[in-house]
Amino acid sequence: MKLILIMIMCLSPSLVLSEQMVMTSDGQVVRLKDDHTWEFVNTSGDDGKVVFSISEAKPKVGWYKKKDDLDEFLHWFVYAGCVYNLTVENKTAFKVKVKSIEIDTGIKMYESAYARSFSFNEVLKPGEKLPPAITVEPGRLFDGDCVFRYTTGPDGKRPTVNEIGALVTLIGRVDKMNPRYRYGNGYLWKFLEIQLREDRVIPWQSINQRIQNILRSENGF
Repeated sequence: MKLILIMIMCLSPSLVLSEQMVMTSDGQVVRLKDDHTWEFVNTSGDDGKVVFSISEAKPKVGWYKKKDDLDEFLHWFVYAGCVYNLTVENKTAFKVKVKSIEIDTGIKMYESAYARSFSFNEVLKPGEKLPPAITVEPGRLFDGDCVFRYTTGPDGKRPTVNEIGALVTLIGRVDKMNPRYRYGNGYLWKFLEIQLREDRVIPWQSINQRIQNILRSENGF
């Protein structure tokens, strides 16, 4: 099952594009060019789109006690639904910032249909795909700061090589934007390099000074 969203969405001021995509009221996609001309875009297939995919869907059933205002038991409340894992992939030629997507079942439960919002809040370069186990939240340390979380799920699954690689890349990208880091993502690079070369797990606190000395000697400051 695949959800396809055609867009250039949620672009920050630093990501100014020479072209934009818009959708007409009848569903046709139009490319607005920087020379003030436009053209219809062929939307067959996934190329040129930001693609959201449901990579996994599991049924979920739960229940809890419903009580009155005096904390007396009334009845059991039983609910049933699905747990979704989503992936998002940038198949456009541009950087895009994906904030969130909402899935609406269309099935009315009580007064309204049930909907679930998934947050990403991450800039994806062309061809990048964000694994479903990784979520991104805005940070507070500087403009563009992000916090990354890895969710193992109820079964405690181990991270895949792709997920580890994605986390390292995303963390290194944020380090490059951090004005307090004089070496950008160089610290992370050296931290990983030392552990892989020596083939042992080393807490960063144990080799912090060692990494700092290496970076100073290589950069001259």
